[in-house]
Amino acid sequence: MTHPSKPCDDFRLLAESLPDGIARYDRVGRLTYRNKAYRRLDPDLRALAVTPTVDGANLAKSTLYDQLRTAIANGTPGAIDLCWQDAAGQTQHVELRATPELNAAGEIDGVLAVARNISKQRETQRQLCLLKFALDHVTEAIYLIDENGRLLHVNDASCRSLGYSYAELMTMSVFDIDPDYSSNDWNQHWQQMLHTGSRTLTSRHQRKDKRLFPVEIRAARFEFDGSIYNFALAQDITERELAEQAARQRQNEFTTLIENSPDTIARYDRNCRRLYSNASLIRLAGMSAEQMLGQRPSEYNLSNSALAYEKALLTVITSGEADEIEHTWPAADGRTLCSHLILTPEFAADEQVTSVLVIGRDITALKESERRLRQAEAMARLGHWQWELSSGKKVSVSAEMCRIFGKSADWQPKINQVFSMILDEDRKPLLKAYRDACERKETELTLSGYRIRIAKQVLHLHTHICIEYGQEGKPRRLIATTQDISELKNYESRLQEMAFHDSLTGLPNRILLGERLNHCLERATRHGGTLGLIILDIDRFKEVNDTHGHDLGDLLLHEAAERLRRLVRDYDTVARLGGDEFAVVLPNIREAADLGSISRKILDVLAQPFQLGSQEAFISASIGIAVFPSDGRTATELFQYADSALYDAKDRGRAGFRFYSAELSAKSKERAMLELALRRAETAGELEVFYQPKIDLANGRLVGAEALLRWRHPSFGMVQPDKFIGIAEDTGLIVSIGAWVLNQACLAARRWNESGERRLKIAVNLSSRQFRDNDLVATVLRALRLTGCKPAWLEFEITESLLLDDNKEIGVALKAFRDMGISIAIDDFGTGYSSLAYLKRFPINVLKIDRSFISDVMLDRDSTELVKGIITMAHSLRLELVAEGIETEKQELFLQAHGCHLGQGYRYSKPIPGEAFERLPQMLNETQPRMFPALDRDAAKPDAATLQ
Repeated sequence: MTHPSKPCDDFRLLAESLPDGIARYDRVGRLTYRNKAYRRLDPDLRALAVTPTVDGANLAKSTLYDQLRTAIANGTPGAIDLCWQDAAGQTQHVELRATPELNAAGEIDGVLAVARNISKQRETQRQLCLLKFALDHVTEAIYLIDENGRLLHVNDASCRSLGYSYAELMTMSVFDIDPDYSSNDWNQHWQQMLHTGSRTLTSRHQRKDKRLFPVEIRAARFEFDGSIYNFALAQDITERELAEQAARQRQNEFTTLIENSPDTIARYDRNCRRLYSNASLIRLAGMSAEQMLGQRPSEYNLSNSALAYEKALLTVITSGEADEIEHTWPAADGRTLCSHLILTPEFAADEQVTSVLVIGRDITALKESERRLRQAEAMARLGHWQWELSSGKKVSVSAEMCRIFGKSADWQPKINQVFSMILDEDRKPLLKAYRDACERKETELTLSGYRIRIAKQVLHLHTHICIEYGQEGKPRRLIATTQDISELKNYESRLQEMAFHDSLTGLPNRILLGERLNHCLERATRHGGTLGLIILDIDRFKEVNDTHGHDLGDLLLHEAAERLRRLVRDYDTVARLGGDEFAVVLPNIREAADLGSISRKILDVLAQPFQLGSQEAFISASIGIAVFPSDGRTATELFQYADSALYDAKDRGRAGFRFYSAELSAKSKERAMLELALRRAETAGELEVFYQPKIDLANGRLVGAEALLRWRHPSFGMVQPDKFIGIAEDTGLIVSIGAWVLNQACLAARRWNESGERRLKIAVNLSSRQFRDNDLVATVLRALRLTGCKPAWLEFEITESLLLDDNKEIGVALKAFRDMGISIAIDDFGTGYSSLAYLKRFPINVLKIDRSFISDVMLDRDSTELVKGIITMAHSLRLELVAEGIETEKQELFLQAHGCHLGQGYRYSKPIPGEAFERLPQMLNETQPRMFPALDRDAAKPDAATLQ
């Protein structure tokens, strides 16, 4: 027979089968029952059991007891959350609900407690909070969007970028924030997302204040719980678009710069023939633009470099890929240039290469430096390390860090080992910087340029440290990267060396010389000392370069620098100012006269032969000297005065030295004043061309004239040519002035010859500077074209020294003039390095016997024989002769008797303006048999002012 169960038994049976913990507490909080689930929550009953005491002190401290007491006292159910660590060290979260139990009398007899383990829910909730925290700290705006475009979730970046609150955005859709999107656009976007899974696009978002800003959106599709969502990251690209706009502006500026670039620019067709040349290339090549067109590189200069150039052009045309080469070629001024060329293919619409654009930069001056300096390594050596301060003194380092420190890959050093490798003088500043950063609670610290010693090698390191702090505010972890910057430091040192030293000789340059001179002047001023500044210039160094080549010329400069360095004292300074110019600062000299002795030693040591490879060279030098404090008290004054003395030494024949004097300053100021005035003379209309007739000595007829430059200044009056021609040569003004004289002479030749009644040939003097610094052939062709002058009406006079330069370009120009029909005359023949060789090698038509021989022809037997010899030689070479400086009838008769063809001088006329020339008798009457009567010898004066 089965007995009915008691209610208590039923309760226990039910409680033991429930997953939640069930417990009963009596009126004083004693645990009277707990089921299995309750025991599993807290096997030791350290958290869920209550052990009251008589005074209740322990109960007062118990959160559980407080809840039980509330339920017992008030009969009010309640719930609390309990948290503790179990025996395994895991954190347990329990939700406990306390409900009062009543007895039959309705009195509170105890409390029923139901406990549920909510640890997993809490962990899930924590993870969700962590995820939201992470999303809210992403810099891009994040949007979770459903199929209809509604916003389901956004992060803080979205709220900040749009200016809405989270609650506001949760009521909005894509169409509210993107004015460019319609429902059709969204449907197309959604379909594409379904097809591809992701896409990237640009659009515009609208802020709450109605302002628009551009965004780049990266959208991805994902499915969850049977639904499809769009997850989008939107990045504000306002700054990027501004940067792109700025880049386009820079591109336009760059294009303008290229079009006006001093670099050479050329374009070639598919046959490697030149389609275009810019002004820089035309100038360096010494050809006209028309001559440059249609040429291949090898047609300008047949060399291995030119052939390699053409091969590179063909490779670019065939492959369609850009290329870079170095090309060596001769310039018009005789220099051999090295250009770095960038060959870029240009494509047609069918993607076929139609032409190649070539941009060249002159790297001749850099080649020597490139050979001595290596480029810095493309990639830096970079290692990283980490130090957990709480774990002890060991540092975790990467393999690259081990290589930097010269250790094996498994090296795990202690921190004191690392510090011991730092040089003593760097260790203390490093530690101080670290402590200061920690005191200021800085999270980043950069340590640059400190040194460590690896065996016998010292390395320079750069370290960047991220500092993490614990709750107590002390550093707990250092994470850092360390880079070996030793090569960078060495490179900086070399750049420093190059900034203050001459790369060829290793001597101090002008900048360092100025600093040392100022320092010496301060000491000399303070101690009352005497100081000397010597500036020296190697005489005619250009001839050394032209004869031996630029490489051997550089070798000579280097050897000259060494000789100067060995000659002076240790505390003297020898510097190279540039080109072939040197300077010496000599402090603490006893008296100025000592500088003369030193200058003689310098001249003697430089006069010794220089061995340049298998060749030998001899040089001389000119020296200028200025003395502190007698000549000047500042570096500027001493440089200026020593330079003036140097020019005086050159004017006195070179190969000597001169001390500065006040007279030199006056001459220097006069020269500077004339130079300034001369620069304005042409545009101010102050220049004139005078003409001195040439007479046929056989019949006395006028056959031509020599065009001579004159300068009529409003304040200085008529400035003699020997005062300003040298200035024009030195400054290069002779190029433009010479072109102006040529134009005036061409106009006069046309005016006097176009009637056909007579044929006058006008002689024009040409300067060596015009050949060197200008496309002279193009200048002549332009003058002939603009004036209508015929080449046969012109004669060009050049000096013998010009032919001795052995410049191929001069020979090419003279041949071009001969082919045009222009005569070439050697001026002042017999005064220079007269040579039959150049008379045969160059297209010479006329010899002009210098006036110095004519003036002595009846007085000095040597002059007489020399003139007779020149006449005989000219006849044998079938050259026309012109005698300059004829003043007397006896001179004329002598020259007639010995077969001189033409004469020129004061016997016939001094140089006169063109208007006066046109009023000469034979210009007015062609039939007059002799042009001029004999002039009184005493009234005749030689014309010493001719354009050289």
